[in-house]
Amino acid sequence: VLTGLLEGADRREVRFPSIAPQVIYLLPWDRDLVLIVDVRAFPIADVLHLIHASGQSGYLFFENDSHEKAVYLHRGEVVFASSNQVVDRLGECLLRNGVITLEQHREAKRAYSPPGHFGKILVERGFLTPREVWNGVKAQVEEIVRSLFSYGAGTALFWEGEVRPDNVVRLSLPTKRLIAEGLRRRDELLKLLAWLESPRVQVTAIAGGAADLTGTERTLYEAFEQEEGFLAACRRAGVDPLCGARTVNHRRLIGAIRVTEPDAGSGKLPEADVRSGDAEAVG
Repeated sequence: VLTGLLEGADRREVRFPSIAPQVIYLLPWDRDLVLIVDVRAFPIADVLHLIHASGQSGYLFFENDSHEKAVYLHRGEVVFASSNQVVDRLGECLLRNGVITLEQHREAKRAYSPPGHFGKILVERGFLTPREVWNGVKAQVEEIVRSLFSYGAGTALFWEGEVRPDNVVRLSLPTKRLIAEGLRRRDELLKLLAWLESPRVQVTAIAGGAADLTGTERTLYEAFEQEEGFLAACRRAGVDPLCGARTVNHRRLIGAIRVTEPDAGSGKLPEADVRSGDAEAVG
């Protein structure tokens, strides 16, 4: 189960040839890399339970192909999280939750330039108050943590010791609650996946919906443009179907993808279809 327990290694450049020989992880070299696990055998829920139960502080990094996510913890509790996936960006999360409109999102994106803060643009434009941006960042971090449970494969690494995120935001979120929510939402996502796998279900890409997509998300979207079925699209993009279901649901919520079942009357998604946030069942 445990791929390795390392002490005293040079953490400036950490290579994992069994995972991806070409990848060099530039991670917290000044902290102790104490845990490397294959989540197919040691699920993320168990990793977070272990960190929480031991009250450890540190940096948890997860990778699965092109997907990379990080969770910062202080004494076992989540204080921040980040992701390289478009669906996990602040603007996307705010849009899905109905906090900002599609036009506000597009205007803010036009005005935004890295490495600035997207939330600052929203405040300067008068779209949100600083408090609303803070609440949005909190919801975004929670979504990123919960999304970890939608992966059935990948590698998790944990560096022990205080690691401060680049973002000035520092939260205090109960890890135990996020684990419980993540597992519940994974189960709801499995229900959605079973529905998407039906040959009767059609997933249609909406024109212009891939403007900001990259990597596997763009490949998945382009497969739907070619009217490929859900499973065929996941194979082409090289994504796990469970992760593909999460991406489809999120892109649908912002109007970039349409999902229908023509022979089922209303063509609505199953019960798992609700928006992001505290009431979300898919996330």
